[in-house]
Amino acid sequence: MKSGTIIAFPERQLRGANLASIKTTRLKVNGAVCLGIPTANLDEVCEMLGVKPANVSKTKTDYQGVYLAQVSRNGKAPTITTSKKSDPAIAMKKKYMELCGYNRKAAQVKTLHSEVSKLEHVIEQCQQTLVASLRKLDEKRRRFQIVQGTDEASLVRFGDEFDQLVKHPDLERIEVVGNKIVAETKPISISYQKVAYDIGRFQITIHADGSNGGVRMVNLTRKVGGRNHPHIDSGGVPCLGNIQEVIPHMIAEHQYPAVVAVCIQYLKSYENSDNYKPYREIGYWPQARKKGANRMKTIKHKYRMGQVCVFTNRGVSGITSNDGKRCKIVRLKPIEEWAQGEPEYVINFLNENHGFGARECKLKQERSRAR
Repeated sequence: MKSGTIIAFPERQLRGANLASIKTTRLKVNGAVCLGIPTANLDEVCEMLGVKPANVSKTKTDYQGVYLAQVSRNGKAPTITTSKKSDPAIAMKKKYMELCGYNRKAAQVKTLHSEVSKLEHVIEQCQQTLVASLRKLDEKRRRFQIVQGTDEASLVRFGDEFDQLVKHPDLERIEVVGNKIVAETKPISISYQKVAYDIGRFQITIHADGSNGGVRMVNLTRKVGGRNHPHIDSGGVPCLGNIQEVIPHMIAEHQYPAVVAVCIQYLKSYENSDNYKPYREIGYWPQARKKGANRMKTIKHKYRMGQVCVFTNRGVSGITSNDGKRCKIVRLKPIEEWAQGEPEYVINFLNENHGFGARECKLKQERSRAR
């Protein structure tokens, strides 16, 4: 054989042989693991195996320059079978490795698939949040630009509003104290059943933060029985009725001139019905009459509605039967009906169904009776 030819012995035939000094090559021939021996070392290997070189047959393989050796120890050259049947232990080992590898792979695939799905869902949510946030950002930027561009105009408008409040015909003065707007009115009068009543001057306090119901109204000059107004209690809390919710909205929108206008209109109003009773009837306040074109002069009167007095005509009118009778004040007559500027009343005698007009000088206050 040519130098460089390799003789491939099945590995199992060379077990126990000392091949340390021989350069061997591991290769697989026809499905069998073999050790390739250089042709120059064939005699040495045969001596190790205890066979003659003549008992080693050589068969060509698919590898160029490689021959498969077949050793016969009894003079015959047995055919070395290269059965593809694997060792049962090896086959079982292979199955075990495949099983473990498959199960581990399946578990990893399931876990990774779940994690991927979760992350994809998180990314989708983040994208939705991002889109919503970008829209809000765009809206806020546009509003910011609008507000920033109108700051100067707003300041001018607020200044004009204050000037309007200062010039309001029913206000004496106005000032800002902390977060409160305090307005002081001129004398307020209420016209009811063709009679004008002098209610007094008021201090209107608007709480810009909405506290204390938003507004307080306190009578500065003419409280009656501790009451500030027929519809305002002693603490300055107005009974606003159907405008109870209107004022807080106007305060929230900084419509302070409108709040002042509503409050003044409220101070000039009076109602006495089954659905809306006053804290104190308006007849307890003094009447007022015009002096000049636009000025009001206060006319004081001595008695109030519902008060019990003693009639003291003393026969001046020629009728003496009513002298000394107890009577009750029904109402104060309008100023236009007074004679010589003296207050006049409509009275009813107690336990009787008739009454008539009486001047204040014909009445006297009833003395307290001993019980």
